[in-house]
Amino acid sequence: MKRIISLTAIFIIAVIFSGCMDKNLKTIKQKKQFAVITIFADSKVKEYKKPSKSGDKENDEIDAGESFKLLGKLTGSKKIEETAESVEKKFSHMTKPVLDQGFSSLEKNINSVSEIKILPFSSMTKNKAYTSSFKKEGKDGNWFEVMNLVFPEGFGNIEYTNSKITEKLCSDLGVEGFIVIEVKFLTQKKEGIILGGEAQQARVSLKCGIYDKKAKVLWEKTEVEVSSKDVSAASGIYNRDDMNKLLLDCYDKAGKNMFKNLSKDLSSAK
Repeated sequence: MKRIISLTAIFIIAVIFSGCMDKNLKTIKQKKQFAVITIFADSKVKEYKKPSKSGDKENDEIDAGESFKLLGKLTGSKKIEETAESVEKKFSHMTKPVLDQGFSSLEKNINSVSEIKILPFSSMTKNKAYTSSFKKEGKDGNWFEVMNLVFPEGFGNIEYTNSKITEKLCSDLGVEGFIVIEVKFLTQKKEGIILGGEAQQARVSLKCGIYDKKAKVLWEKTEVEVSSKDVSAASGIYNRDDMNKLLLDCYDKAGKNMFKNLSKDLSSAK
């Protein structure tokens, strides 16, 4: 009896969720015009670790370079901050080059969704209303957040959960809603027996959220792509250029799959 009740409850929840999703998709089709207001990634490529049963979060550690950069900002010492950044770039695998190289393919993949219109990246990033809405460092206590995020050229950190900010920004940009893209560039150890050492695969997690002017989520999905190829590694050290090629390919494939699925969802919404 309990099993029947549980299955009935699951069915009812599924029907309600499906109805809400269909309603949101129709809303997206009706609004039509959107702007991608921020694209961001963690500043460094980290190794993917499956979340443990104890509930540990993946890749949330703070390393020495980040600590020194934060110290430089808090004390107002440019010398400490610049030294930390120099050491970081030399010894860490930074994500900015991959984020920048994949910029045009991401825009192409987003524009493949014919059911909605996207404000061109170039016209939006030159808009003064857009650039003036970036979150500032220091005063609102978000040094660490800004320090650990990177954005493609022209994009910045937007407080996209704040409806007052998003309503004004959408009105200034002349759009009916906005899109947020979050990317995670990771490596993961290749499973199985590897002759001659170890190997690392590229892993990209692409998250897309579509919102209305008031920051209400209308559609949100995450697409994960893992490379079939790998890069040889020794004690976790690998050729960064070779890994960047794999990350870039995964980034493009994740984008194609993401927006192909969005187009299907929108087409089926009645």
